[in-house]
Amino acid sequence: PTVDPRTLCPYCDQPLPEHPTEILQQLLHTVLEISRKDPRKTNPLGLKADVKQFVAVCQRHRFETKYLTMAKAAGWPTEIDFEALPTRISAMRESLQKIVDGVEPSPFLEDVEHDIRANGTRMALSLKGDFQTFDRIQPGYYGLRGRFIITNALYNLFLGKKEPLESGLLTPERYVDLVLLPETAVRLIALDMGIGRQAAMVVMKNSAKFGQHMFP
Repeated sequence: PTVDPRTLCPYCDQPLPEHPTEILQQLLHTVLEISRKDPRKTNPLGLKADVKQFVAVCQRHRFETKYLTMAKAAGWPTEIDFEALPTRISAMRESLQKIVDGVEPSPFLEDVEHDIRANGTRMALSLKGDFQTFDRIQPGYYGLRGRFIITNALYNLFLGKKEPLESGLLTPERYVDLVLLPETAVRLIALDMGIGRQAAMVVMKNSAKFGQHMFP
């Protein structure tokens, strides 16, 4: 009785985040239109709908309640200017080219080479190998949306040239996905947060799950 029902999810009666994101607001709006009233002691503003219709709402608000608090405490951005990413990445071309040319080492390339030596090229670059390295090459809090945009920008920079991308055992596309993508993400995170490379690599790893849900 002491809880304002307007602060509760109308379906599961759990607390909603204090500042719901646009994604959550859109999900709620969509499901509200196909819901019916279901007042109950735990929530006089309760609603009812098929589980398959409202489950995404509950998953999203539980994520935001838990992980947004974590993200803000860690200083991870909860809003990203995705439209500016291609321009920001273009400005990194010279430093990324040094990785491609072998002038500067990349721990991500070293990881791939280690996998190839340990498991063989076919295994390391197979679908199973992709699954094992999936978490390693996620762009942190940039999420799946960021990964898509970053990858496209890198393809335009390095695969649209007349000169083919020399990438050793990897195809050019795989080189972008396994090496240049995480290298770019580390640089973006370092710039966003004003931190060094090693700290940015830690943030990229720790914020990956947050990013996948925050920016699907």
